[in-house]
Amino acid sequence: MEAENNFKVNATLFEGIIGKEFFIRDSLNLFTGVEFLNIRADFNDALGNQFFISNNHINSPLSLQFETNQGEVISFFGSMGVYGSYLYSSIVENIASGVQVKESGLGFNFGAHVNLASKLQLMSSSIFV
Repeated sequence: MEAENNFKVNATLFEGIIGKEFFIRDSLNLFTGVEFLNIRADFNDALGNQFFISNNHINSPLSLQFETNQGEVISFFGSMGVYGSYLYSSIVENIASGVQVKESGLGFNFGAHVNLASKLQLMSSSIFV
């Protein structure tokens, strides 16, 4: 997470998504939905004061997803696409001084994404009779 000319820190992200897959072929689909993100971080300003920041976003991704070796023990999958994001609230707190600044309606951003990953299936879903 970065605030231009102010700080750059590691952050923790909590995410939830409600979406729909549109199947094109067995291993290819189109995915879209509504994603809610909460990003939290803490940082020290130039005077050494510690601040806590919490940003809340709502995103709408549009992704083309694929998977290879479907049904195998190890499969590979990925996606690529675009998204729109709206930062609907931000809270910055300094606990020591009791200062809390809340802002809302902070704007939009748009971007592209690429994801690559692998999946290891540990158990089969087959039932033995």
